[in-house]
Amino acid sequence: SGGYVQFRAKMPDCRYGAWPGLWLMPTAGSDGSEFDLHEGGFYGTTGDATANRILHSHWFGGNNVQHGTDTGIDLSASSHVYGVEYRPGQSWKVYLDGSLKFTWTDGVSTNAGYELIIDLAMAGPQTAGWHTVASPQHPGAAWMYVDDVQIYRLP
Repeated sequence: SGGYVQFRAKMPDCRYGAWPGLWLMPTAGSDGSEFDLHEGGFYGTTGDATANRILHSHWFGGNNVQHGTDTGIDLSASSHVYGVEYRPGQSWKVYLDGSLKFTWTDGVSTNAGYELIIDLAMAGPQTAGWHTVASPQHPGAAWMYVDDVQIYRLP
């Protein structure tokens, strides 16, 4: 019947290579493809100055489409609510603080089961063309704070 997943999280400062991820990975035996609700640290139109403001989502099914938008707010300054709705065979929708940001309708899985993954990695030099990269000038540790996860089955 699909579902809705919601995370309340304060993202790390992504200017120095932090790569926070909120993902849904398909389970064995389902027809699903990976869905990234948010991957932090992507460059905006002005380079790493906007890395903390970019909401980036990626649907690996259908046409393998990525969406990114400059939210205009620093996602590392305070907690925000990240949500994703999956309606089998119909759509994926991404929300930030209750506001719809992206919708996918192409090639949406009809029988997908998902595992939730919340992680924080550091990006290496091979990602330098599209992501901030860890460097010796990094000012300190990177932290991602997740204080709430909710999962709902859709009617």
